[in-house]
Amino acid sequence: MATPSAWLVVHPYSRYGQGPAVLRKPMFVGDFSLDEHRLFCHDQRNLHFIPIDWTGDKKVEFDLNVGMDKVTRKNGEETKNEKLDRMLEWILSNAAKFHTKESAGKPLQCFIN
Repeated sequence: MATPSAWLVVHPYSRYGQGPAVLRKPMFVGDFSLDEHRLFCHDQRNLHFIPIDWTGDKKVEFDLNVGMDKVTRKNGEETKNEKLDRMLEWILSNAAKFHTKESAGKPLQCFIN
């Protein structure tokens, strides 16, 4: 058994004394893309999809190297601090999609703790 000093202390206790979280079925709420300069685009102009032809046994058979010559590589040094900024930018520009009937017209509540 772990010693008391090795225990994980969680505050406030009341926050975790309830039942499990209720998770809804995931749903699509929107999308965005980044241009070649990593600027936010509020549309799908730079989204690319791979059409998949499934075989009968659901095995995917395609070469991941096809099109590598057309890839725009990002500069790791320039983007290492980007983190979730672009996703949060999309959330802020689409705040109305996250409101309920009761919260309409009010600021969004913080959902990231």
